[in-house]
Amino acid sequence: MISFILILLGVAAIVATLLTRRKSILFALIPILLLLILFNSFTIVPTGYTGIRTTFSQINPNPASPGFNFKIPFVERIRLVNNKQQDITFSSKVWGETIEKTPLYATDITVSYTILPEASSWLCANITNPSKPIDEKIAASIKSAMVQLSTEEATKRSVIEPLTLTCLQEAIDGKFGANHITINAIVINNMDFEESYNAAIAERSIASQRKQTQAI
Repeated sequence: MISFILILLGVAAIVATLLTRRKSILFALIPILLLLILFNSFTIVPTGYTGIRTTFSQINPNPASPGFNFKIPFVERIRLVNNKQQDITFSSKVWGETIEKTPLYATDITVSYTILPEASSWLCANITNPSKPIDEKIAASIKSAMVQLSTEEATKRSVIEPLTLTCLQEAIDGKFGANHITINAIVINNMDFEESYNAAIAERSIASQRKQTQAI
């Protein structure tokens, strides 16, 4: 937008110069316009990013690789897509149940993912936000993992986290196909059972202790 405004100002100045026949001002503006064109003729794509070329909002399927890339001034744009590992955090509770129908929930969840460079153009052309599918699938993936586990296993992070990762990766691949978004890790910082279940566990523990005391 700034470049477009500067061009308009340059054109206006040239017209004014021609009308007033001040050739010296015209010659002074020519280098400025040339520099403006030059600076709009290239983009540097940083390491860990992919450059998505667009021409009048039409996405080019061939992305620009990291480094120095030429482009058509004022016509072609290069949008950067982050291909580094990124994190999404979910603070809301995700309720589910174990294979024995025991209610439990997970909260404070972090998903680490990577957008593959070769899929960057396709994802930009088809979805607005690449993290949105993860938002949509994470709750269902955690529930799918919970229902496969026993009550004893469901709150073990070493068990529930890798199983949730597998469920989420399968859901993402099912939506977009393989080799688009890679789920690198899932961290579930808090898991617990329903209060009534915890109360029942506590009562059983107290009753067991009383029984042991009486036996002694």
